Amino acid sequence: MNITNQHVYAALCHLRDGSHRLDTDPAYGHLVQNKRVAIVGPATTTLGTHQGPLIDSYDLVVRFNDAIAHLPMTGSLADDIGTKADILYCNQTILRENILEQKGLSHAQCRQVCDEVGVKYFVCTNNGLSFDSTGTPQPSCDVQDKTVIADFQRWLSQHRMRPKLRVVYAPSALLIQWLQGYCGRTGLIAIVDLLSFDIAHLYITGMTFYHGGGHLYPQGSAELHPLKNRDGTWASSQSTPGHNSYVELALMRMLAQCFRHKLALDEHLRKLVDSNEMV
Repeated sequence: MNITNQHVYAALCHLRDGSHRLDTDPAYGHLVQNKRVAIVGPATTTLGTHQGPLIDSYDLVVRFNDAIAHLPMTGSLADDIGTKADILYCNQTILRENILEQKGLSHAQCRQVCDEVGVKYFVCTNNGLSFDSTGTPQPSCDVQDKTVIADFQRWLSQHRMRPKLRVVYAPSALLIQWLQGYCGRTGLIAIVDLLSFDIAHLYITGMTFYHGGGHLYPQGSAELHPLKNRDGTWASSQSTPGHNSYVELALMRMLAQCFRHKLALDEHLRKLVDSNEMV
């Protein structure tokens, strides 16, 4: 599962050089322009690193999915992964279940958390291209998700919440091509999306592409495996190809090479990127 295809690397170079932009979003672009950004993934490899002050020193801190139910970070967890959460990249299931349906935290708790940590954006990663660039559901969208974007936007407005909502489209679509039909995980979509804007620097920590490290948040979560989806099902199924971390890691190696002037990786991800092993 090797993605050394030259057209992928060429596309990354165009992205790096600014000759090819993905989603056009002036407001989001203004927020991240020339900013030092830290992406904080959910891997347990962050435990004991005491890098919280480093993470919080970045202009913007990005977190994923379940993190919203665990904010604000406190104690030793805050010491290891910081307290800031400016941007939350979430798939639509998280937006629907954990927030709108209050399975992760109540609406009051969510509003309080957003105010306390200063959340500025929820970004729907649109992993399976359920929505177009405007957030309009596509024919392939699950029935239960068809109104998620509109409902979430309405919820933010009704409660006069400060965070904005945007839907990723072009990075998710490109990743499906680059990953040989597999869907990009939320973290990889966030990386490609952010690199498509004019950010100054991107630090990535807590991402192991499920090659180890476990998961910080869910209790009794499904076994982590490079060829398994979030719910524990295998990547290849009749309904969706799901995720494939082997191919994602190969792409991460290309990203690390192409964007080496902007990217900084924590020691665990650096070892994976520098290794020839795929496990």
